[in-house]
Amino acid sequence: MWMLTLTSARLQQSEQDIARLVREGRMTDALRTAQERLERRDTSASRRCDLGPIVLHMSLAAGREEEAEELAQKMPRLYETVSRPAVRWLSSLDQGAMCLALNRPGRGAQAYNLVADDETAPPKLRVEALAGLSIALHKVGEYRRAALSLHGARELARRDGLEQQVALLDGLGLDLAMRYWLRSCEEFDDVPLPQEVGTLAGRHEGESLQACAARTTQALQDVVPAARRLTFLGALLGRDATSTALAGAVQTQLRWLREQHLSAVESETRVESALGFTMRQDFRAAVELLGSWISDDQQVVRHRHSLDLRSCLSRLHALQGRHGEALRVYKEYSRQAMETMQREVSLLPYSRFLERQETALQPDAPQMRLPLRYRRAYQFIIERLDDRGLTIRQVAAHIDVTERALQMAFRTYLGMSPAELIRHQRMSHIRSELRGGQQQTTVIEIAQRWGMGKRSTLAQNYRQQFAETPTATLRGSGSD
Repeated sequence: MWMLTLTSARLQQSEQDIARLVREGRMTDALRTAQERLERRDTSASRRCDLGPIVLHMSLAAGREEEAEELAQKMPRLYETVSRPAVRWLSSLDQGAMCLALNRPGRGAQAYNLVADDETAPPKLRVEALAGLSIALHKVGEYRRAALSLHGARELARRDGLEQQVALLDGLGLDLAMRYWLRSCEEFDDVPLPQEVGTLAGRHEGESLQACAARTTQALQDVVPAARRLTFLGALLGRDATSTALAGAVQTQLRWLREQHLSAVESETRVESALGFTMRQDFRAAVELLGSWISDDQQVVRHRHSLDLRSCLSRLHALQGRHGEALRVYKEYSRQAMETMQREVSLLPYSRFLERQETALQPDAPQMRLPLRYRRAYQFIIERLDDRGLTIRQVAAHIDVTERALQMAFRTYLGMSPAELIRHQRMSHIRSELRGGQQQTTVIEIAQRWGMGKRSTLAQNYRQQFAETPTATLRGSGSD
């Protein structure tokens, strides 16, 4: 739902009525209107590029994966009529959405990262890609990188004046944090979250998760799907809510999802609700929600939310005192979770954007040794390492100082010149990619991505810094 609302936020002026329908929670009307316009012969190619992703996201939310896949296969032909880069950007976003819906977060992360790492992509598309990347990383337990991705999306949206997207990203972060709590905590208590999960939520220092939820929900009250989702999660995780009140909140959310024909979202909501009830030791309510999904092992294995169902089933057995069965199911859950994580984590892409985010946010990063003005110069360099034309003159001009002043400041506080910093950082990033062992990637291709064009200069600088050749590093990764 979050990716749907973010996608609708980038609709052009001609489709603002559809964006309004999405914000108002009138999903059925939005889908019908978007489909009618997409299928009309007189609809321009540029408008179809706006309408296609909306229809795709809503079809996925409605559980119509086959229709969504057919549409995703047709869309690249429409994108080509607008611009060549749009084929790569928009098709990657569509592919990412499909992968998330089909529980393939590793592939989804690859697709979203293609846009997130491309600085030539429009900010709205990069914000959307970073949000999708955050969801994919969260699904495989990469909470720190998920928080970095979401932080980057927020910063990019603020920098470009995308206030609506900023509010939605805050809501998404809170949603991810609450999902973590729902699946991880044994008791309903306002326990401290891991730092990276608290960062996802955007929680202020000393603020409870419930207070954070109330504040974020208030900011999104005009975006009905987002507000409903956060209100539902807030009720599910509320410490003081009675079982009757919680059952009412769950049924209200499920009723709305059924009315809007969002069957895929309804299925996920049922599983989440059952997890919440088992944490409250309410056996009957959980079983009523899951019904035939847990009637036998084969049903559980085939279900899209198989992992969560196994976790829930183990808790249900424990509530009945069937501890042997609870242990058996939990072992199956643990095995499946480990296999899934290993498979999906192996598919996660290397992200230059996240690498830069991590460097910039490290409390002991070298730039923190610099005077405030020169920290901007450091950040300017880090963000443009892949620019082969980057010069010291450009860096100095960016902060309005002379090249000599820049040189002196860097040597005084960092012990190296700006040129040495650029060289050192480029070599480190190249080494990181080489050690990643990406298949069918040559040394020179990786070097060129980081602004290094001459093989001889690369070899000399690399050997000087790491006492081995780039080829030796690549072979050591097991890539060859």
